Amino acid sequence: MKTLLSRDCLAVGPVLALLSECGPIGVQIRDLFSSGRHSELLQYATVDPSGFTCWQEYMKAYQAVSLLRKYPGLTTGINTARVAMEKFEVSENQCRTTNERFAHVRTFDFARRSILELARNEVKRTLRDFSWDSTLPYLSFSGGATFATKRKFGHPWYKFGDLTPTVTGEALALTSALIRSSPFMASIWMVNGVNPKVCLGSRIETVPKDSRSDRVIAVEPLWNMYLQKGIGGLMRARLKQSNCNLNDQSINQRLALLGSVSNRLATIDLASASDTISRGLVEFLLPESWLVAMKSCRSTQSLTKGGKWIFLQKFSSMGNGYTFELESCIFLALTRAVCRFLDVADSDVSVYGDDIICPVEAVGLLKETLEFCGFSMNLEKSFIEGPFRESCGKHYFLGRDVTPFYLKKEVKTPEESIWLCNSIKRLAFRLQGLDYGLYGGLRKAWEQSYAQVDPRYRGYSVPEGVGDGGILRDWDEVSPKPRPIQGWVEGFETKILLRKYDKFKARNWPCLVWRLSELERRDAASSAMVEFTHHTHLPFDDAGAKPLVSPSSRVAWTDLPSWDWSLSPGAYRSLIANDYVYAPWWKPWCVDVLVSEYRLKVLAKQKCDDGISLEISSPSGKYKLGSAKIQVRQWTNLGPWCG
Repeated sequence: MKTLLSRDCLAVGPVLALLSECGPIGVQIRDLFSSGRHSELLQYATVDPSGFTCWQEYMKAYQAVSLLRKYPGLTTGINTARVAMEKFEVSENQCRTTNERFAHVRTFDFARRSILELARNEVKRTLRDFSWDSTLPYLSFSGGATFATKRKFGHPWYKFGDLTPTVTGEALALTSALIRSSPFMASIWMVNGVNPKVCLGSRIETVPKDSRSDRVIAVEPLWNMYLQKGIGGLMRARLKQSNCNLNDQSINQRLALLGSVSNRLATIDLASASDTISRGLVEFLLPESWLVAMKSCRSTQSLTKGGKWIFLQKFSSMGNGYTFELESCIFLALTRAVCRFLDVADSDVSVYGDDIICPVEAVGLLKETLEFCGFSMNLEKSFIEGPFRESCGKHYFLGRDVTPFYLKKEVKTPEESIWLCNSIKRLAFRLQGLDYGLYGGLRKAWEQSYAQVDPRYRGYSVPEGVGDGGILRDWDEVSPKPRPIQGWVEGFETKILLRKYDKFKARNWPCLVWRLSELERRDAASSAMVEFTHHTHLPFDDAGAKPLVSPSSRVAWTDLPSWDWSLSPGAYRSLIANDYVYAPWWKPWCVDVLVSEYRLKVLAKQKCDDGISLEISSPSGKYKLGSAKIQVRQWTNLGPWCG
């Protein structure tokens, strides 16, 4: 039998068993998978939801076509990197056409000009005036690669210590002004001989996306990214004050659920959205102060893999530090403008990147407006009519959660084998559809995946809702121990599997500069939170608790647990103690560091809708992260296998 997975992969048996239970489409995909005819799998790119009346049958078919879609090992004969570059060239041509169109704004007809003027006013109202001082809480380095450094050297400690940091000529003056504004940083650069290296722009790379195409990203110069992150962070804060919270995907997810039931809301996805943000459109929509700042640190050129520099027709691309916020702002403004032009309520309009949710009545004109502005609707992932909606990673069919899981790489490690086992069990729970019990058709697939788990780790058990640190079991099977109240947390605790990393020694001035910059950003963020108390959605309680500024300039709350607001879901930071840097493996955890009397206390907490909190505490003087404790206030029993 010829399969796409290697013999060392632990997913072969479970994958075949899972596909066998996913209806006629699953059986066909299983046969193609087993016979090695991987190129024929591409014809099963999606499933038309209008052809189904039963949500369970659709969920099976949808899981079957989605399971291997993002697996990079399919031998389809497609050069995915070349396909991605061809799409990049098409996007550049689209941007060139849009730039030429917006060079003659006065020739636009009344309707289009009116909508664009409404959008421009919406952007101005949302972003207000720009000031570099307002970006201080958000200036930071990303954890990825830069123009001259690889991803493995992506930690901010390395970037602060780079003696020849890259920067474009336009951003060099801003970088110099930023460094000179701090006497400490200026002296550090002078003593250590830091000499910025001017480059023309970004570097084009491709990264895996799915079996049909890669994704093109632009790797930015080091200090350009630092400045771009500041602009993006400020824009994200201003968008939040305009009822567009880019830190919360659940807003779009709830609206997608509502749309699948009521058929009043459409979910729209755009093709290559970040690559088709043209210069002409941005120059028309954005206020002058924002436009000048963003132009000063964007890359006007990119270096291709062939060593050729090209002049970019787009304003920014994926990899730029403010692209996500910029595209969200543009799509939000255009969608609201269309709704107001049609006199349609825009209370349910929501945008997260290129995921747009709007009333069905506005879709036709919105599609025309987006196309006029150089964007293309992804018809495969846009849903206007019918029982299905998709947004921000959640998929719903008539109000039922039919979100599939994807096999993105070979399953070899203990964590990956536990993840596969739990993913099948969650799928069986949702397929049962009764909020209790597991769909019996997937029991064989689960048993095969469970057999692949190392026997040493089968004893680790977790209830639903706290990740994949152990085998997913019911509450009574986990048998957690009661835990008394400690601070704000009361509940139960159990042990989970957690990978432990070796210590890495961080020394000298780069480490010091990095930590000081984090403290300075924290102080600036605290001041910003107090300043915008009446404009943001900070969690005031019924008694009207007010924010207080502690001596260390950290915002504290009275009558409210501080972790409810201070740790945003998905945050990921590295930890430092006694000149040692730790890189936590479990990225979904929110990590904060509290240093008191030269002793480190590490807290990792996650606020969920079901009231679950996670905590990792290292013993005094011992900073190796090993096991963890879980406090559970509420839980969901999956129930027995049925059928």
